Amino acid sequence: MPDMGKMLGPLPVGAWVAVVGGGLGFMLYTRSHAAPAGTDEGGGSPLDTVGNGAVGGWQGTGPATADPGGTNVGTITDNQSWASAVENWLIAHSYDPAQVVSAISNGLYGAALSPTQWAIWETALLHQGAPPENFTPPTQSSPTPIPVKPKPPPPKPKPPPPKPKPKPHPSHTYYVVRPGDSLSKIAAKFHTTWQVIYNNNRKIIHNPNLIFPGQRLFIK
Repeated sequence: MPDMGKMLGPLPVGAWVAVVGGGLGFMLYTRSHAAPAGTDEGGGSPLDTVGNGAVGGWQGTGPATADPGGTNVGTITDNQSWASAVENWLIAHSYDPAQVVSAISNGLYGAALSPTQWAIWETALLHQGAPPENFTPPTQSSPTPIPVKPKPPPPKPKPPPPKPKPKPHPSHTYYVVRPGDSLSKIAAKFHTTWQVIYNNNRKIIHNPNLIFPGQRLFIK
């Protein structure tokens, strides 16, 4: 064990041990925290570093997508990619997928669009702009007219009830008095009474007990 208090040059031995030990420790610390080989430790901004997304670095250097569900405008070079982009965006915003696909497909081929499809097509143009390639603009189909039922013809007036036929006048019955007749005998023949015959013929019978052959009597 060396004597730490012994003078070695201008400093004691203990002081030299402390200086040498501290230098060795600093060197070991620096080497253990040195950057890996190949890393550019020169100037530049941390914003220039492009990471892989796993440790919080920048995901990419291109412009960010404007809206979730949309497609970077820079990647759209034809009508097919335009259609895919706008369909994905519309479906992501709760539009009916079947209506979206039908509206975009028919719109690119210049077909007539229903009012619902037309509204989807206009929304697509407002969001994504016009398709990059030439295409025939669609047309809006007019809504199907609701058929109007024709009014029924007015009811025909009922014909007036037929006039009652006049009752036929009963034919009158007459009898010519024969010898030996009396009002009672004549009344028995016609199932009536002598009083009826007498009352009907008062103009020519003055006495019911006295009638003459050849008289024309009104019976009924």
